[in-house]
Amino acid sequence: MNSPCLISPWENQVKEQESYLNSPETNTTESQCVPDTSGMKGEVRPEKLSSEPYLIILLLLCFIPFCYALKKTKTSLLQQMSDFIQNKERSHYYDTSLKPDIKYFLLLIGIGCILCGIWFFYYFSIADTSLFHQDPHKILLSIYIGLMLFLYCYKYTMYRFINWIFFDKEQNKTWAKGYIILHAGMSVILFPYIIIIIFSDLSINVTLLAAIALYICSKILLFYKSIKNFFYNLYGVIHLILYFCALEIVPDLLLWKVMEYINSIFNFNFLLH
Repeated sequence: MNSPCLISPWENQVKEQESYLNSPETNTTESQCVPDTSGMKGEVRPEKLSSEPYLIILLLLCFIPFCYALKKTKTSLLQQMSDFIQNKERSHYYDTSLKPDIKYFLLLIGIGCILCGIWFFYYFSIADTSLFHQDPHKILLSIYIGLMLFLYCYKYTMYRFINWIFFDKEQNKTWAKGYIILHAGMSVILFPYIIIIIFSDLSINVTLLAAIALYICSKILLFYKSIKNFFYNLYGVIHLILYFCALEIVPDLLLWKVMEYINSIFNFNFLLH
C-alpha cells in the first residue's frame, strides 16, 4: 500500500499566504492602497492667431506697402475725406488731386480687403473652433481674402453700371471718387484695429462690437454721400433706400451666407475622411 503524502508545516504556510493574497478582499484593499499615477487630464490649450507664422508674414507684407502708400497720400487723403464729408462741389480739384495718388488709394483698398479677410478668419476661428482644428488654415484665409476682393470689385462695377444708366456723368465721377476715398480711409482705420485684435486678448464681444460700429459708420457715410450726390428732394429717399440696399447691403448678406456655406463644406469633407 502506498502511504499518504506528508505535507510539511512550511508548505501549509505558503499555501495560506497564497490563498490570502488571491482573495477578493485582499485585492480590493490593495487596489485602494495603490496610488493613481495616471495624473489629471490636461486641457487643450487654445490656439492663438499671433502664433501662426503665415499670418504674421502676411501682416508684415501688408505693413510695408501700407506705410509707403500712407506716406504718399497722407495730406491728400485727409483733404479728400474732409471734402467727402462736407460734400463740396469741387470736381476740378478732385480731377487734379486724385489722379497722381489713385494708385496709392487702390493699394490701400487692396490692403483693406486683405485685412477684412483676416478679420473673418479671426472671427470664425473663435466662432467655429472645430473648423480650424480640422482644416488647413491657409486655404480658408485665402478664400476669405479672395471673397473680399471680389465683393469690392463687384460693388464698384455695379455702381458704375447703374449710375451710368440713371445719373449724369459728373455725378458718376463724384460718386466713384468718393467711393474710393471712403474705402481707402477705412483701410487706414482697419490696420491698427486688426493688429490689436490679433496680438491682444480682447474678448470676441468687444472686437465684434467694434467691427459692427465701423461697418455701420461706413454705410452711414455712403448713404449720406448718396443723398447729397444723387437725390436732392425728400421724395427721392424711397428710391435711394432701394438703390442702397440692392447694391450695398444685399451683397454683404450674400457674402456672409457664402462664407458659412464654404465652412460647412470644409467640415463635411473632414467628416468624410
